[in-house]
Amino acid sequence: TILLTSIPRDYYVQLHGTKGNKDKLTHSGLYGIDMSKETVEDLLDIEIDYTIKVGFSSVIEIVNLIGGIDIESDRDLTTSCGDGGAKKVKVVKGMNHFDGGEALSYARERYAYKSGDRHRIQNQQQVLEAIINKVLSRKDILLKYSKYLDAFSKLYKTDIPDKLIRNYIKLQLNDMSSWKIEKQYVDGTGEKKETYSMPGRKLYVMVPDEDSVNKSKENINKVLKGEK
Repeated sequence: TILLTSIPRDYYVQLHGTKGNKDKLTHSGLYGIDMSKETVEDLLDIEIDYTIKVGFSSVIEIVNLIGGIDIESDRDLTTSCGDGGAKKVKVVKGMNHFDGGEALSYARERYAYKSGDRHRIQNQQQVLEAIINKVLSRKDILLKYSKYLDAFSKLYKTDIPDKLIRNYIKLQLNDMSSWKIEKQYVDGTGEKKETYSMPGRKLYVMVPDEDSVNKSKENINKVLKGEK
């Protein structure tokens, strides 16, 4: 089971080891990936074993390397993001095939939806799910794992040992097990507040809805215990 848990970038959280004002989660990146990791650990009361840091180019290159992905949209729309390698694309209600630039534009889209950032999170999770499903279900891709890992290595930063990655790929090749992918995100309400990183002025933040945070914690623990 894979449980994708998304946190809005403006989530108003206490940066790990700090006192005083809370801050946008996205600002944790200003202090390094360890700060982001430890802040999320504090928020969700979990221990994160490994991290992977990716950027826009990572999405584009990975999707292109695996021959594109298929995404089912809940409406017709035209994406607005055309920078950072993203390519504006006309999306139809139903199934769509995206190359890397189109997938990135879809994952970044928020203006076409009334729920804005919340729907963008759903799009991002769809893109991740489509990549995972395609890679794990295609032996022709998995059999070329050495080639793909060499290509992917320039697209992300991770502390996952290379040997561990290769062992998991070999396990998947041995039985081609199906994977259950579940998705969730924590919610909140928009407000203007001072932040730890930029004191003295009020910025837009999302104040956490504690019920959604607690529900996410509960679901994560169930997966870790093998109950989901």
